Amino acid sequence: MLRIAVAAALVVTAAIAGVHAQQPFPSRQITLVVPFPPGGSTDAIARIMADRMRGPLGQPVVTENVGGAGGSIAVGRVARAQPDGYTIDIGQWDTHVGSIIYKLNYDLQKDFDPIGLLSVNPQLMVAKKNLPANNLKDLVAWMKANPGKITFVNQNAAAQVTGLLFEQATGQKVLWVGGPAIVHTGAAPAMVELVNAGYVDVLFAGNALATHDIEAAMYGTSLGVDLARGSGVEHGHEHHIRAINAVRKAGSIAGAVQQGILTDGIMHALVQAGKPFVLVGSVRDDGPLPDVYADVIEGQRAMRAELSGVGFAIMVATMLHSVATGNILPASIPLVCVDINQATVTKLADRGSAQAQGIVTDIGLFLEQLAFELVPDYRGLARRRQPKVGHHR
Repeated sequence: MLRIAVAAALVVTAAIAGVHAQQPFPSRQITLVVPFPPGGSTDAIARIMADRMRGPLGQPVVTENVGGAGGSIAVGRVARAQPDGYTIDIGQWDTHVGSIIYKLNYDLQKDFDPIGLLSVNPQLMVAKKNLPANNLKDLVAWMKANPGKITFVNQNAAAQVTGLLFEQATGQKVLWVGGPAIVHTGAAPAMVELVNAGYVDVLFAGNALATHDIEAAMYGTSLGVDLARGSGVEHGHEHHIRAINAVRKAGSIAGAVQQGILTDGIMHALVQAGKPFVLVGSVRDDGPLPDVYADVIEGQRAMRAELSGVGFAIMVATMLHSVATGNILPASIPLVCVDINQATVTKLADRGSAQAQGIVTDIGLFLEQLAFELVPDYRGLARRRQPKVGHHR
């Protein structure tokens, strides 16, 4: 890694010097922005680069750690800086994908010029010596013959992708536990494609996720906010109630799909794929939808009934249902909790799910990146899938 970083530093130096060949450069300090907190691999490479750049450039090179929002805060900071070569950015694929997915205050293609590749970081899998598998093929075979007996520990989204791929390869079920922020953040299309690609075998959720997903499919809004424009619409506050009533008239979510009332969204994809879902409500629910268990004891029994064959659990944007699932999930099943709120991630582990691994990030960005990694040509699908705008009566 040291040799790669030193070589990369020379590439950066040469590139910057070429841009400013007709004027004295540099004449002052250069800032190297790191989109993660100190201590990670990206931060380590940045500090090595900064140290090696000082000599050839003859000026101080300082690193500035700007973490948060999957790297988009740091990238935006560099985009707003003067394009004079004194503020540069180091990152990886997931720190620069945000402007492709969302309308941010910068454009990846227009506001940045790539300088050079710094390193290639392979995924390394390690295990105990007594594991009866000596290679990847043997490991997959052993996992198929011993479902639920192996636990994955991962540190980031890239490793999370590896875990999901293994669960699919070995035929074990992937359980998802979701909250309405999946819809609010505009990530429902990514979730739909994960369902269609076979990465969602069971879904646990509440009334809110299903309601706002159906609202988005029928009206193009979530909580009355237009998902395409990010602004409220006239009578938008009625949309989720109208969506609930339409499903209640059809008798069930599956009935709404069969009658052509529901033609898009996460719940539609689950019904079409024949994947089970368990919706457990609370006293604050609007409606609720006819598929929602109003009795929490009956709801918990329904959740337990779907745990057979589950080999991996991923919980996104819901504290209530994440804790409820963690309470009934065997400790042998690895689980990952993803939420923008650190308290949600830590509370799950504090309540007894010691195997929980946490990822604190924006759920919309996380699901989009996951779909990019797992679903072929998802970027094209994301461009084509636009929320509907209009009214359904």
